[in-house]
This record gives sequence, C-alpha cells and structure tokens, in this order.
Amino acid sequence: MKSIDLHIHSNTDCNLSCKHCYNNSGEGKTERIDLTELKRYLEITSQIYDCDIHLEGGEIFLYPELFDILYDLDDSILKSITITTNGTIKVQNTNVISVLKRINALRISVEGHTQEIHEKVRNSSLDFVLTNGIALLNMGINVVLRITLNRYNQDSLLIDGITKFYQYGYKKIQIYEFQEVGRGNNNAFSITCDFKQIFKQFESVAVPVDLKMMLSSRRIQDVQDYPWNHHNLTITYNDENENGISINANGEISLCAWNDQEIIANFSQMSNAQILAFLNSRDFFHTCTHCSKVVLHKEP
Repeated sequence: MKSIDLHIHSNTDCNLSCKHCYNNSGEGKTERIDLTELKRYLEITSQIYDCDIHLEGGEIFLYPELFDILYDLDDSILKSITITTNGTIKVQNTNVISVLKRINALRISVEGHTQEIHEKVRNSSLDFVLTNGIALLNMGINVVLRITLNRYNQDSLLIDGITKFYQYGYKKIQIYEFQEVGRGNNNAFSITCDFKQIFKQFESVAVPVDLKMMLSSRRIQDVQDYPWNHHNLTITYNDENENGISINANGEISLCAWNDQEIIANFSQMSNAQILAFLNSRDFFHTCTHCSKVVLHKEP
C-alpha cells in the first residue's frame, strides 16, 4: 500500500492570532469542515493509502463536535492521526480524552521558553499552555511540543528552552523551521543566524528528550557541510518529491499544506466513487521550499 501525507484543515476559527500563522486563521473566521464529509474523506483515503494524517485548524478544540466523529472511527484510522493545538483550551470531556489517547499524537504549539519570546508570536500564556499539556500527558496522551524556529528564539531555544521544557516534564519535542507563508510572509520571523550555530547547539542538547528538527530543502547543503558528531543522532533526507494532499475546510484540495494557491479538486463536490477514482488516478508529488526535506533526530 502506498503512503501519503494527508493534511486536513478542520476549521479556520481560532482564539489566537499568531503572527506567523501560515493559513491566516483567527477570530472571526467561520469556515468549518462538514463533519460527515470529514468522516468520508478519512475513510476513503485510508482504504487505498497508508496515511499519515494531520488534523489542524484554526484551533481544533473550538470545534468540539468534530471529536464525536473521531470517537466513532476505527482505531486503524485514529492511530494515524496527529492533532495540532495551541494548548489554550482545557480538555475535560471523557470522549474527547478517549480520542486523544487513541490517536498517534497531540502536538501543542509554543514559541519559546519565556513569556517574552513566546508572545512575540503567540498571544497566550506560556505557563498555562505548558501546564495544560502536562495535565494531558499525565492522562496517558502522547503529547509532543511543537516549536517554530524563528529569529526570536534562534539563540536560546536549544540552549535554555529544551532544558526548561524537559524540567516541565516534556520528553518529545519537534522543531520546525519558520516558513515565509501566510501572515509570516513578510519575513519578520526569518532565521538570521548561521545554521552552523544551530547545528552545534542541537548536538549539545544534554537533557534526555526525543528531539527532532525539521528543515526545508534550502538547508540540505548546510546539513551536508556540517561536521556532525553522530552520537545518538540520525539525519534523514526525505525523497525529493513528497506524496501528499491538503484538504481545506471547504473541501478544496491542494498539494502543499503550506501553500494552497493551486487547487486541484474539491472533494465536497465529488461522490465516493469519484474520490476513489481521483486518488487512484495519479500520485500527488510536489516540490517546494517549504515542506520538510531534512529531519535531524537526537534520541534520549
């Protein structure tokens, strides 16, 4: 069975207005995916693909009815789903907690280890988000911290930030290179330091966390040129072409989760048979400078 990365943007409403938001979600936005359609997309795609599914907003916990649909899904689908949240909403519903325990991972986004750095990007309380995440972790949910590497945290994240998150109780952390898309397309958050400095700091992380850094194709040469000490470190170069589709809340399909300018279909206007025929008709490869092409993985 072929593999595919499936990104689904469930809703555009969000209780934050992050300055680097790649899909311009925020308060006042109203698009929400039809829940019957969501179930249909997940079940049909999983019939013919080994899916790596990412459910993203907006803020997904502002759409609680969505979890009723997820609750009834087969575990074979749920275990392929990663949900991303800003971590500002407490989860108390037992069915929602059950879903979160059955999925692959719940990723909580923060932007730095101090409130000052965090709020350069996100208008939320860092301490609340981190405490909320630990509460979910203690429920048996696979919680992963997700951080965007940007110019405001580039000097401290790997030196002080990872240690602080570990002291909170986080053992799995993923770092993504900032991309100049959406509200971040003005380059205000672009990384300004030499990546040799970042790589040196990455190697030097001493606390026992499962740490991954995802980099775009623009960093391949930097990674290849750096004199790595490969102790507890693996470097993976993704295929030049990535098989994946992104489904917007209105059913529109694009190839890149970062950039939905080129719409290739609309699943909401297609029957089950038409969607199956469409998915079987081709591969969904694309190349871009935004998607992750290099993964640095430092194990505990």
